[in-house]
Amino acid sequence: MDKPQSDRPDRLLRAKAVQDRIGCGNSKFYELLKSGEFPPGIRIGSRSVGWRESTVESWIDQRPVVDLRSPD
Repeated sequence: MDKPQSDRPDRLLRAKAVQDRIGCGNSKFYELLKSGEFPPGIRIGSRSVGWRESTVESWIDQRPVVDLRSPD
């Protein structure tokens, strides 16, 4: 599903903000990165990496929907 383009620039999110957004901890996040299940970040400094907010949102949108309601 395509979202409308906004006039505001795409923000870069640091690892902690990404983890908070996708709902996982540090270990799981780096496991997803290492396995290629989560997109790689963008180098923003010699020891800094960020992820485009739009990339994170797109990844979330592509996750499968799971219905956890009990069957009647």
